[in-house]
This record gives sequence, structure tokens and C-alpha cells, in this order.
Amino acid sequence: AILLICSVSLCGMRFGLGKELSRGCLKTVIVTVCTVCLMIPAWSALFEKWIGRTRHGTLCISTDFAGRWIWKLRFVILTLMIPVMLTAGLAQKEITYRVPESGSDAIVLLVPADRYVAAGLEKRLEMNEELSAAAGVNRVVSYQNQLGTALPEEYLEESELSPYKTGDYSRFVIVMNAEVEQKSTVDAVRMIAEKYYGQDAVLSGDAVAAEELERLSASDRRYLNVVIALVAALCFLAIQRSILLTVLSLFMTYGTVWINLMISY
Repeated sequence: AILLICSVSLCGMRFGLGKELSRGCLKTVIVTVCTVCLMIPAWSALFEKWIGRTRHGTLCISTDFAGRWIWKLRFVILTLMIPVMLTAGLAQKEITYRVPESGSDAIVLLVPADRYVAAGLEKRLEMNEELSAAAGVNRVVSYQNQLGTALPEEYLEESELSPYKTGDYSRFVIVMNAEVEQKSTVDAVRMIAEKYYGQDAVLSGDAVAAEELERLSASDRRYLNVVIALVAALCFLAIQRSILLTVLSLFMTYGTVWINLMISY
């Protein structure tokens, strides 16, 4: 039940891959449950006589001795494991999930062409200067930098204008410095673009996609953690019928996850 509900919760992820995973998990769970629920009773009824004749003794090793030792050492085990789990819970909060930086060193900035033309020469030069001076920017390929500010667009052929204009958008190509972290450069370029064009500015490129993927992943992790905790709590509560036992089971489950996250690969 937990696996089924958690698979459904993946549909709420902002990252599109979550929906694909959800459909795949749901299909697997439904097919498996239907197959087991239908086939096991049918096989058992059909081969009832042969099942009884081929029955053998248990092959599992008795664990009674382990249970007796755990009962004797229960206070020692709890004294050791609870601090480890709590420490792991605090340590895993410091873990940062990073998407590997792309091999591309260019960002493409698209801004509305009509607003770009109407912005005026002074505003365009100011934005060019800010982009060129941004941290991590090596150079900016734009209409102003390549063709100058005195040449109007109306005097250019379409082939000459195409590298700097795409449909209704004007294009800036920002070449990043390979020695500077790409995420900080993308953030700086985005701030400058939104300063002049707000939400109409569009950023593209491998570095931008990696930064957005990292941001979406962080948001999806928080969402999934809350949903899975609620689902697990409801399932434990329904099965165990004890609030205290449910809390202890949740702590044990999350403690295992925290310890796993604390140990690096």
C-alpha cells in the first residue's frame, strides 16, 4: 500500500521525470498484485495434492538465540543507536545535491525584440555593460558588441541580422569563464535580464538547464518527504493501531534513511 501511494505521489513532482516514474511504478505494482492475487490461489487449488506430497521441512536457521541476545542487550543497543540516528539526521541536512556542470560554456539570453528596440540606446548599452561585467562572464556576443550602436537594424540583411535575432526575440550569447562556477554565473545573468525585462526574458543553454534541474529537485524532495511521511504514518497507524508504536516505527525508518545518507559512497 505504501509503495502504491508513494508511486501516485510522484505525479505531483514538478520534474517531468517524476510523472514517468509514477506511471512505470503504478503499472508494475498493479500488474504484480493482480498476477499474484489471481495466480497463487489458482495454482494452490489446482495442485493441492502435489503441494502436500512435496512439502519439506524448514530450511531457515532458527533465530531464537539472536532474539534472546537482543533482549538482554536492548538498553545497550538503544543507547548506541539513538544518538547515531539523531547525529545522522543532523548531518544529512548539510548534504547538498548538485547536478554536474555541463561541458558547454555559453548561455543564450532571449529578450522581446519590440521592447529591446524601444528600450533606447542608453539602456541597451547599460545592459551590455552589466552582462560583460558580471561575475564569471568572459564575453557577450550581441548586436551592439558585434555591429556597433550606430547601425540601425533596418539597414541590415536578414542573413546579417539572424545571428542576433530569433523571431520576435533578440539574442545575446554570454560566454562564461570556465574557471568560475556556472551556477553563480547563471544566477548573475538571470538577475540582470529580469532587471530590464522581468519575466519576459528567457535563458537557455546546458548550464541553465542544470541549474533549473537542481532547483526543481530540491523542491520535489521536500514535497516527497512530506507525502511519504504522511502515508507511512497512516499505514503504520492502521496496521499497528498504536500511536506510540507508529511514532517509533517512523523514527526507525527515517533513522535508517539518515544513516544511509550520512555514509558517503
